[in-house]
Amino acid sequence: MSSEEFVFSKTYGDHADGNPTLATFLNYHDQILDARNHQYNPWVQLLRVPFSPFYSRPILKFLLKYYRVHSTRDSLQYAIRLLKTEDRAMGLRAQKILYRILSLQNTDPTSPYYGVWPKYWEETISGISQPDLNWANFLGSYLLLVSLEYRQRLPSALITQVDKSVIHAARAIQRRNVPLNYTNIAVLGVYVTLVAGETYGIDDLYEYGFTRLHQIHHNTMRQGMFTEYNSPVYGVTTLDAFGRLRLHVRDAQAKIWVEDLYRLAWKNIAHYFHWPTQQWAGPHSRNYSTLLKPYVLALIEQGTGGRVRFGLTEKVMLENQWEIPLPCPVDLESDFLQIREPCTRIKTIVNEKPQRRLTTYLTSDFTLGSVSYSDLWHQRHSLLAYWGTHETPGYLRLRFLCDGDDFATAQFASVQKEGNVLAGLMFATDIDRRNPYVNCLSDQVIMVKDLRLRFELMGAATDFNRSTNMLGYLECCVEGVWVQLVMAYAQFDDWIGQWEVTQQSSKTYIDWVFFSGKRRTVNLAKLGVAGMGLGVRLSCKYESIPPVKQLVKDKILTLKWYGLSLSFSVFPNSQAFLIQSISNDSI
Repeated sequence: MSSEEFVFSKTYGDHADGNPTLATFLNYHDQILDARNHQYNPWVQLLRVPFSPFYSRPILKFLLKYYRVHSTRDSLQYAIRLLKTEDRAMGLRAQKILYRILSLQNTDPTSPYYGVWPKYWEETISGISQPDLNWANFLGSYLLLVSLEYRQRLPSALITQVDKSVIHAARAIQRRNVPLNYTNIAVLGVYVTLVAGETYGIDDLYEYGFTRLHQIHHNTMRQGMFTEYNSPVYGVTTLDAFGRLRLHVRDAQAKIWVEDLYRLAWKNIAHYFHWPTQQWAGPHSRNYSTLLKPYVLALIEQGTGGRVRFGLTEKVMLENQWEIPLPCPVDLESDFLQIREPCTRIKTIVNEKPQRRLTTYLTSDFTLGSVSYSDLWHQRHSLLAYWGTHETPGYLRLRFLCDGDDFATAQFASVQKEGNVLAGLMFATDIDRRNPYVNCLSDQVIMVKDLRLRFELMGAATDFNRSTNMLGYLECCVEGVWVQLVMAYAQFDDWIGQWEVTQQSSKTYIDWVFFSGKRRTVNLAKLGVAGMGLGVRLSCKYESIPPVKQLVKDKILTLKWYGLSLSFSVFPNSQAFLIQSISNDSI
């Protein structure tokens, strides 16, 4: 049986109606591989792909924006696909790619980037970009898979180099020792260090990986949620890492822990999946796209052996094959299929100080989710709703924009009960405007020409109304769901702001605009006051809503609405200070 036939059998089992035939599977596999073949550059011996600006330094974004680049990660995944074919010519190409990948790793133990690869071959020749340390985890895990699954298909000299490269990556991971709350990278690190330690007989690597796995298991099972919570992107990465551990770890106790965590990863996906819209309900800790990507639906369909089906085309299914089988526990399958009666899911991240609470309200018509505190970085979906159907899903997402970019300096707080959310915004003086993991000087000065809170709506919004009886009130109806907003408090130094509504194609932007046009100099630490307080209500039955009660005392804003209470500082300060100022309760 070829490796493609093996993957087909593990994914679909015996052929059943609606699943692709083996012949179709192999045909599409060849087509997909052929598309990758056309991206292969024989001179560089890597794939040439469109440049991705995420996590790239500004100079690279500027220089490479309109170019195709040679990706190390994509190329290594391509090499694994080539090895699966068992074709001699393709196998030789895979070897060339592997040799090239190995040559790009930093193997100098004295370097701060020891064990790490560049994202792109262009970075090594440009000398203008610091490598992403996560590439030791990503590429190290792929090379470990090569060593364990394709050892017999490669020359012994090449395998020896692959093994050495895995050890370099494992040492880099051990040296870096990322916080456990960086879930997907921490779990990938466990896979590389623990399995490499077992495979190569390196005791300290094994002990390191084993201890980290124990800590992750203890912390995660205690709270029933990964600290990198409810992330459609990295939740799947984490699931894949546990899937690799299930296949390759040998220690009996480690296997038990891995099985618990693997099941929990699937359980989190199932419990936040909204069948009517086929979306992953919020809030999301990290995500790059508001609507769910097809590869997640393909994962669910493959993981359930086709028993949960979304009507994806065979081409989409086969473009999104995983390198290893990731079966969903059978007893969780029904959670994907339920049209939910109204219910609320509340999870608490007990490892955070103060504890972080996630609230998700699910009905057959819509979902609404919020997190008790977070920043508003571009990857955060801290207040998020879905409605509509799986053919035409719609959404509401809260953002705060500075010159059109998501403003990570903005800090979010909320409390929720069913379809009602009481929310607040604060501004941290020590957080970079683009990346919340970068600290900055507390007296940073920024130049700003446009500053606004945005509710981004997908769907046909109608029946707009701004009440003259309630200051800051705005309502509309989207796909049968009423969205009612109350701006109870808004002040950014001397600016108060007002609602502005624009519609572009299928999206509606409901913005509270503080200022727009003339460029201004802003020093957050010197602002006398900066904060926002608002109420958000989603429902299928229209009703008039009460105003949000608000009181400012000693620079603390207190809001009360629909039995909800929220207090927080409206004086810009450090992120830690602002988080500690939050008090949120459901009365």
